[in-house]
Amino acid sequence: MSAVEPADPTPALRAVLQMFLDAIDRGDLAALAPLWAAEATMYFPFASSPAPFLGREAILARFERMF
Repeated sequence: MSAVEPADPTPALRAVLQMFLDAIDRGDLAALAPLWAAEATMYFPFASSPAPFLGREAILARFERMF
């Protein structure tokens, strides 16, 4: 019996990353929202944002300021 090779997640990951980048390029918060888990944490690489942003709503609010 041969082992089944797991599916390569790379194409799916690339697709989600492209959706993320496209949403940022457009400044589209509605497109960004479903890409974040409710309990996500993100650090923005800006001096004006030295602390982490906790939760989807806080992250989206910071993106809104950026846009």
